[in-house]
Parts: sequence; structure tokens; C-alpha cells
Amino acid sequence: MAITIVAWGNSIGDTISNIVVARAGFPSMALGACFGGPLLNALIGPGFSFTFSTRSLTKGCYPVPPDPVLSLSFIFLVINLVTSLIVIPSCKFRSRKPYGVVLISMYVVYLSTALVAVLVPKFGNVFVWKLTNGC
Repeated sequence: MAITIVAWGNSIGDTISNIVVARAGFPSMALGACFGGPLLNALIGPGFSFTFSTRSLTKGCYPVPPDPVLSLSFIFLVINLVTSLIVIPSCKFRSRKPYGVVLISMYVVYLSTALVAVLVPKFGNVFVWKLTNGC
């Protein structure tokens, strides 16, 4: 209950400013601020605190456990981002239905591959990266 009240209190200022901006004749700016403000807070706030706390607690090194799902997530994230970086500008920043089908099918392939990697350890070991660092 307390987290809900804190979240409401944190977003009241954003809500009021977005309403004022929309009434001033900039509805697209207000809509962008609805997503941009909380996203910026979510990325910068925990990002800085996690970075500094990890650095102070582990002396700059944080061991990443070998996990096939983590590796698969990174691989599919890079594939999706590069695909979007190429396709979206080439379609004049309009998202068409076939590209949505491609993204959904890539997600289904990712889920299937991750499920098989977890259930079949020999298949999952293909995606395990053994990173060595000076920690």
C-alpha cells in the first residue's frame, strides 16, 4: 500500500505538467512525456545507484554466472534491435503489419529456444559463454 501511495505521489507532478502541456497545444509532446519521464527516472535512478553500489561492494568486478537464457536474451535483443534499426527507417518510420508478424515470430522463436535450452542441458551449453576477467 505504501509503495502505491509513493508511486501516486511521484507521478502527480508529471500528470499535472502533461495536462498543462497538452492544453497549451502540444498534445504529442505531452504524450511523449508520459512515457519519457518515467522511463528516464527508471533508467537513471536505479542505474546510478546500482552502478555505484556494485562498484563499492565488489571493487568494480561483478561475476556473471554462465546462463544460456542470459546469452540467448542478449543474442535475440541484438538481432531485434539491428533489424528494427534497418527496417523502421527504410519504411519511413511506419510500422507495417508484416514487420509486426516478423517481430512476434522472432519472439516465439526466442521463447522456444530458451525453453529448449533450459530443458535440454546439452543444447543449452552451446549458448553458455565462459567469460574470464581479472576479478
